[in-house]
This record gives sequence, structure tokens and C-alpha cells, in this order.
Amino acid sequence: MLKKMKLTQREAKVRLMSVLMLLVLAVMPLLSIAQPGFETADGGGGVDTGVTDVPINGGTALLIAAGVLFGVYRLYKMVQSKNTLALAK
Repeated sequence: MLKKMKLTQREAKVRLMSVLMLLVLAVMPLLSIAQPGFETADGGGGVDTGVTDVPINGGTALLIAAGVLFGVYRLYKMVQSKNTLALAK
């Protein structure tokens, strides 16, 4: 038989927050659909040739900027370690 689990208040809060974050992360893609569908300018269901593309949003731009900054940081650390080795000789 399984023993009853007694959780402290802190452990219960951590588990509750984990479950809530999982639910939020599972639902967010459904709420952030950029274009629900393509319609013609007159509201009909035909094919519209004047559909504009969705621009890159702020989240993607932030990820790209973070990647560039991380690359610059790694290069800086590499140069610093080479300078330290050169000074030690």
C-alpha cells in the first residue's frame, strides 16, 4: 500500500506553481496564433492574393539579441583566457 504523503506548506506551493506553469505554457500557444485564417478582402472564403505576412515579433527579436550577446560574451571570455595565458609565460 502507498503511504500518505504529508507535504509541508512550502512543498505544496511549489507543486501547485509547477502545475499552474505547465498549464499556462500548454495553453499559451493556442492564444498566440498570429493569423486565424486567410480571407478575401470582401469577406468571402476564396483565395486572397494580397495577404501580408506576419512580421517578426518582439519575442523573436529578443531571442536573437540574447544569442548575439551571449556570443559576444563567450568571445570576450575566450580572449581574456588567452591574454591570461600569454601573461603567465
